Formats: sequence, C-alpha cells, structure tokens
Amino acid sequence: MPPSKADLRSWCRERYGADWHATDKSNRLAEANAALSTSTAATPAPAAPPAASQPAPASAASASAPDLRAWCRQRYGNDWHSTDKTARLAEARAALASGDDGAKQASKELKQASSGAAKRPAPEGSEAKQPAEPKAKEPKRTLEDALKAPGSGKAYVALMQVQRAWNVLDYSDEMQVTMVGGSMAMVPLYYDTHERDEMLQLMKEQVQTGGSSYENPFGADDTEALLEAFAELSVDQQRRLHAIAKQCVKAGTTITDDDVVEVLDAK
Repeated sequence: MPPSKADLRSWCRERYGADWHATDKSNRLAEANAALSTSTAATPAPAAPPAASQPAPASAASASAPDLRAWCRQRYGNDWHSTDKTARLAEARAALASGDDGAKQASKELKQASSGAAKRPAPEGSEAKQPAEPKAKEPKRTLEDALKAPGSGKAYVALMQVQRAWNVLDYSDEMQVTMVGGSMAMVPLYYDTHERDEMLQLMKEQVQTGGSSYENPFGADDTEALLEAFAELSVDQQRRLHAIAKQCVKAGTTITDDDVVEVLDAK
C-alpha cells in the first residue's frame, strides 16, 4: 500500500525540519515516497519538531547535478531519465547523503576523460545531431537534353547564329590556350572590346524594348543578322544570353556550347 500524504510529510519533517517544503518540495516528497515504498519496516512515529528549523545535511546539499546523474547512470543505465526521473534523482541524493562516494568518483573520472574532447556530449534527453548527408550532384545537362523541350529547335538555330557571330567580334586572328570546361582548348585572343561593348548595348535595347534601332544605311550586315537571330529567342533566353555575353567580355572568353545549353533552359 503506498504511503499516505501524512506519512510523506512526516518523513520530510523528520529529515529536513519543519520548513522542509521551502526548498525542492517536489523532490523531497519524491525522496520520501521512494524511501517509504522500499522500506519493509513500519513507519516510525513522527518525532517532535525541533525548536528551530534544521538545515539539510551537508553531504546532501553538496551533491551536484553531475554527481546525481552519474549515480543514476551507474544504477539504471544511460536511459535512466526516461522513467521516474524525479524519483531517481531523489534516490541518488539520498544515497550520496548516506556516504555513497562511488558516483562522485565516477563523475570526476568522466569529466577528466572528456575535458580534452573536441565535442561536448549531447544534452541528456536529446538525440545527437547527425551530419547532414551531402546532396547528390545533379547530372550535367547536355544539348540533347535541352533539345527535347518543345520549341527548342528554333531557338537552337538562332543561338548558333548568335554564337558564331559574337565569337568573332573584336577577334584579333590569334588564338590562345586556356581551360574550358575542365580541359585545355584553343580560343580566340581579344585585344579590344569595342565591337562587343556596342553589341551588348544593342542586345540590352532589344530586351528592354522588344526591338533595335540599329540600321545600316548601306544594307544588311553581320550586326543586323546577329540581332535578328537574337530577337528569335524568348525574353528569358535573351536576358540570360545577354548576361553570359557580358561575362565573356569581362573574362575575355567566348560563348561556349555549355552556355548555349544554359540559354536553352532559360524558359
């Protein structure tokens, strides 16, 4: 039969004095319940309350939280806190107060062993965070993939015209070796950017207004042909191609086949 409330309060008064409920009331009631439940002897008659409040025993007051947890781990295992956590802490406090120093020594050794560790142990009751798995790298899009989209064939023809015409603007008739797509390749060498800067302005005008003011009074030329092919692209494709062309001028590179796939995907 479980102890009554009166028995619990009597046990606490006998152990901690008349003002036992002023500090850790819940824990002390749990301690009384654990002590009375496990006792086979009859509950002793409550002693007369002392004249003055009696402080808790020094050994119980000095029991730190790490010492209490170490005692519980030794007795109940690492998952001691999953059941009756409050009662087990009270039981640990009572045991340490009665002179069980084994848990204190175990706690001290645990601190010394972990003082040089790179990581602190995870808080009790929480699961250790596992490092996030790296995201699988998406396969590189190919021209074949890009051409599967409806209407991409017409855009591809226009892009090829723009690519050929753009890559010879400001061309010095010299070639240089550089890294392209992770491998060495021969690319045109540029000494000037005048023609490409002018074409960037005309491309920007096409994107913003949907048309171009360029007109050669002597007849159609390569600039008009490039702009006409550029106009065949969607607005999103025009914007992406204009950004790539601008980066090409800055880096001194050409529009590559990978750039063509990127523009085709900009829909």
